[in-house]
Amino acid sequence: MLALFLLLALLLVLVGHAFRLLRWEQFIRIYERPPRGQMLRGMAGGYALNFVLPFHLGDAFRAVYTGRRMKSGIGFALATVIMDRFLDVWFVAFGFIAFRLLGLGGAPVDGAARYYLVFSLLLGLGLVLVVALRDFLKKICLAFCGLFNDTLKLDGMMFFWSLINTFKDLGRVKIGRLVVNTLLMWAAYLGSYTALAAALTVAGPAGSYTLPARQVILAIGHSARDTFEMLHAQGVPMEPKPFSMGVRIEHRQADINAAQYGAAAERLPAADYSLSCHLPDGSSAYTFCMCPGGEVFAAASEAGGVCTNGMSNSRRDGENANAAVLVTLRPEDFPDKSTLGGMYWQRSIEQRAFARGGGNYHAPAQLAGDFLAGRASTGPGRVQPTYRPGVTWCDLHDMLPARITDTLAQALPAFGRKLRGFDDPDAVLTAPETRSSSPVRIVRGEDRCSTGVPGLYPCGEGAGYAGGITSAAVDGLRCAESVLTALQNEA
Repeated sequence: MLALFLLLALLLVLVGHAFRLLRWEQFIRIYERPPRGQMLRGMAGGYALNFVLPFHLGDAFRAVYTGRRMKSGIGFALATVIMDRFLDVWFVAFGFIAFRLLGLGGAPVDGAARYYLVFSLLLGLGLVLVVALRDFLKKICLAFCGLFNDTLKLDGMMFFWSLINTFKDLGRVKIGRLVVNTLLMWAAYLGSYTALAAALTVAGPAGSYTLPARQVILAIGHSARDTFEMLHAQGVPMEPKPFSMGVRIEHRQADINAAQYGAAAERLPAADYSLSCHLPDGSSAYTFCMCPGGEVFAAASEAGGVCTNGMSNSRRDGENANAAVLVTLRPEDFPDKSTLGGMYWQRSIEQRAFARGGGNYHAPAQLAGDFLAGRASTGPGRVQPTYRPGVTWCDLHDMLPARITDTLAQALPAFGRKLRGFDDPDAVLTAPETRSSSPVRIVRGEDRCSTGVPGLYPCGEGAGYAGGITSAAVDGLRCAESVLTALQNEA
């Protein structure tokens, strides 16, 4: 059954490619007879390169390889490939919009529908502008190509002019046949995906079953709560582990720059920081995932819960800096002493934050000065919170456990002594930050294999053996080496 579904998936994807070839031919027939053999080899090479290169660069190979054997040249071939991809974007946009209108898929489909709608409209506008301004664009191309020698000038003019003229003449394509080829192509592709999914999870008389395997690397994330519960119910050895929770703190990036760089702040990039402290009562706190020029964003993965995280765009040019301020928590601190007690504590705090924020996914927030003074905040000061959809001003002592707020109340002044202005009264605390690392560990031995399930290799952050992207990647490499060693021993 598995082989049959895999064979069907392969057959359907080849059928889809055949209809793509027929659709591509329609554009080429505008000027000449399509070289099917050359086109087929170009598509095969292009798809192979798309597996290893980003941004569909394999399509450039498809155009160049095919265009070299065509009378109309590479520019014409490239124009037809671009149009082929434009149609894909428009079709996907239509599909997501249809799902949205039917009320299917929820928020992810809503976001995808908006993205593809805007993207498809921009592509359509670009195509219209190219056709409308083709004479002006040809003059620009002529001026640009004139910078080179006569051979390059001639080649460049042929390339750009054929590219522009092809877009103008695409109206000569038979629309009915184009629609049929597009629908049949995507029907074959979707059928292939469905067959592949059926090959990976097959429904039998007793329900679905997992594909048999002697070795499985289990690399789940630290928020895979349904998987934690399933593994625990199946008797996979697990144990609670220390992790951290706290808040996100926001300052003006200019203040952090001034504190870190002094007079040179205007000439240097956005500053960051990393702080930690061990307090007299034995507790500890630290900053984590500092985001220069970034923003605080929503990271909830369950309905009825609020959880925060932070990010920076590549330019790091936002108004605020933010970081998690976290309190280290040990299993003995957990209200629930069961194996999944830390996870249940996370969930309860997130649900309490949802209710305190107003039940509309606004996050509870408080000014640092008010937090240290023990009074509720009523609005922002110099620092404007970036969390969307918004914040609800309150007293975080009413929402977070005392184990966390007591430590934060000691840590903020301690960090202020290390970094001037860290405990600025106008700094914004947005809560909660609960997903710093996994609250459970899936127990494994020295060979990185589960102590209770032979062949199962718990890996990375969700399994409790990493605390970030890099350490999770390293653990993945080590687990892969352990699997290779096991396979060599079997041989």
